[in-house]
Amino acid sequence: MSNLKPYHPDKEDNNRNNVMRPVINLKQKDVKEVEEILADKTRKNRKPTRISGQVEEPPD
Repeated sequence: MSNLKPYHPDKEDNNRNNVMRPVINLKQKDVKEVEEILADKTRKNRKPTRISGQVEEPPD
């Protein structure tokens, strides 16, 4: 025995249950320019991270 109601399509509006998804623009936006280089910022008291196969050790 099923608790589901039988399906009855809407005879007046056939597009009622169709999902209209917004268009996703995948084109690259303008190239961003670097404002400043933050080379003095370091990660302290964290585990080392892997970047392109190399292990980056936190500075002492």
